[in-house]
Amino acid sequence: MKKVSVKTVVATGIGAALFLVLFASLSIELTQLFIGRVFDVDDILLNVLGGIIGYLFYYILSKILM
Repeated sequence: MKKVSVKTVVATGIGAALFLVLFASLSIELTQLFIGRVFDVDDILLNVLGGIIGYLFYYILSKILM
């Protein structure tokens, strides 16, 4: 079995979390733009920041509880 470092797992997980949160936020903001509502870049940035903080919180708690 191939050894995988913790650094690789965290980097992969953060990358996946970043992509999913960015995709979801961008989709919602673009939908709002097309239906005539306001497109706000702050919402995208804050959602991505919250997603990364949430992932790191999950990662730390999973290591503590396991």
